[in-house]
Amino acid sequence: MLKLASSPSVSGSDLPSRTSATLERASTMRRVLNLTGRILAPEVPMFVSRLSFVVLAVALSSSAVLAQTRLQSGDLLKLRSVSSVAVSPDGSRVAYTVDNNDGPGRPYGQLWVMTVADGKTVRVGGERDSSGTPVWSADGQSLVYRGRVDAFVSSVPGPETASATGDPIVITRYLYKPDAAEGLTHFNDNRRLHLFVVDVASGRIDQLTDGNHYEHSIDWSPNGQELLFLTNRDADDDEFFNYDVYAMKLSDKSIRRLTATESNEYRPRWSPDGTMVAFEATRRGLTDRETTMEDTHAWVMNANGTNRREIGVIDNRQGAPEWTDDSTALLFTVQERGDVRLYRAPIAGGKPEPIVSERGAVGSISMQKNTLAYALATPSDQAELYVRVGSAAPRRMTDLNAAVLRSRQLAEVESFTFMSNDNRFEVEAFLTKPIDMTPAGRYPLIVNIHGGPHGQQGPAFNFRNQVYAARGWATLMVNYRGSTGYGQAFADAVFADQNGNEGQDVLYGVSAALRRYPWIDRDRL
Repeated sequence: MLKLASSPSVSGSDLPSRTSATLERASTMRRVLNLTGRILAPEVPMFVSRLSFVVLAVALSSSAVLAQTRLQSGDLLKLRSVSSVAVSPDGSRVAYTVDNNDGPGRPYGQLWVMTVADGKTVRVGGERDSSGTPVWSADGQSLVYRGRVDAFVSSVPGPETASATGDPIVITRYLYKPDAAEGLTHFNDNRRLHLFVVDVASGRIDQLTDGNHYEHSIDWSPNGQELLFLTNRDADDDEFFNYDVYAMKLSDKSIRRLTATESNEYRPRWSPDGTMVAFEATRRGLTDRETTMEDTHAWVMNANGTNRREIGVIDNRQGAPEWTDDSTALLFTVQERGDVRLYRAPIAGGKPEPIVSERGAVGSISMQKNTLAYALATPSDQAELYVRVGSAAPRRMTDLNAAVLRSRQLAEVESFTFMSNDNRFEVEAFLTKPIDMTPAGRYPLIVNIHGGPHGQQGPAFNFRNQVYAARGWATLMVNYRGSTGYGQAFADAVFADQNGNEGQDVLYGVSAALRRYPWIDRDRL
C-alpha cells in the first residue's frame, strides 16, 4: 500500500522518453558508411570511388531519413499506453497505469498519479518497477496496487539471497513437477479462490470463505459492512460456469444470495448510496460449457436483489458499468461498428447518451465527484489518459508517444461495407493504406483476421498494420459474421456454422477490396 505525500513532480507531457536506441542506430549508420568507403576504394579508380561513395551515401542517407519518418518494428519497444485508471474520491487526482514494452520480457505496467488541476505527475516506484491496478482508500490518502517483489526460493541458503529485495512474501501455492512414473497426479491441488480481509494497521489476515467453490469479483458496500462477490454454489459448478451475485455481512460472515438465474452475472458494483447494485449480465441460459454468444449488457437491481432490470437497452456488447456520484446513472462502454464508445444511461429510464464518441476505442473508465477519467486509443495513437470535469470539454492529459509518433507518418484507415455471399448481412471491413502511394503503384495486401469469433477490429491505432503500411503493404481487417459491435443477430449468425460463412465473409471482403481499390496487387495477397 502506498501512502501519498508531496513529491517532486513533472508534467504529464514530460514523461521519460527513450532516445538511446535512435542514437545507437545513427551511430551504426555512420559505421556502415565508413566501412563501405574503405571497401570500395581499392577496387575502382579514385574518382569513381568518390562518386560511388557520394551516391551510396546519399542513398543511405535518404533511407535513414525515410526510416525516421515511418514506423519501424523496433519502435514497438518505445511505445507506451494507458490501461487502468482510477479517480481519487475527491476527484482531484487520477491514478493510472502506463504499459511499457521496453523490458526484457513481456510488457509491464507502471503506476502514476496525476493532479487533475495542473497535470503534474509522480511515478510510484523505481524506473523499472512493475506496478498497476490502483485502488484508492476511502479518504484518498492511500493507494493499494498490484506490484512485484523479487524473491528467491532455495532449500540451501546461498550468495544469491544476499541480493533479495523488498518485503518478505509468503508463497501459498507451489508444486514440484512430477516425473513420468508419477503421472499427472500432482498438477491439481484442488484448491479454490476464496475471500480474505487484511487489516491494514496490524497486517492481520482473516479468511472469509472456504469450501469447494470459487469466489471472486468483490466490491465493498459504501458503509463497509458487506462484500459483494460472485460464486457458483451449484453441485455442477465445475461444468457450468454460471456465477451469481452474493453479499456477505462482515460482522457474522452470513451470506445472502441476490441472483438465481440460468444466465451469467459479472462485475457487481454497489451504488454510492448503497441502495442498488449494478452489474453486467446476459439473458440466455447456459446449457453447457460453451459460450452463449450473447452480448453482455448493463443491469441494475435493488440491494436486496429485487427489481432486476436492464438499463439503457442498446443492441451491442457493453462493458462493466460504473456509477455516477449521485447514483442516478450508469456509465459503460459499447462496441459499435469497430469503435468502442462511452455511454451514460439514467437509472430511471430514458435513452442512453454518448459521452465519448470519437473514432477509436475507450478502455478503462473511472468517475468521482464529477471528474471522469478514461483511456482512449485513437487512429493516431495508442491509449492515452483523458479527463473531463463536469460539462467541460475533455482534456488529453498524457502524450506518452510524442517522441516517437511526432516525426512518424501514419497510414490512413478507411472503412467500407459489402454484401455477404448469402445476401443476409452487410459486412464491414477496415483497410489500412500504404504510405506514399503513387497513381501507378501496385501494392500487396495482408489480411489481418481477428479471433474469437466474438470480437471486433476497428480504426484505433494498430501498430502492426502501421508498420506494414510503412513498408508499402496494405492491410485488410474484416468484421465477419459473429463479430461484436453489429448487433446480436449478427453475432448469432456464426452459430452451428463456424469456419463456414464467416470464412466466406473474409474472402468476399478480399474480393470487394480488389474491385474497389485497383492499386492492390492481386498476385501478392
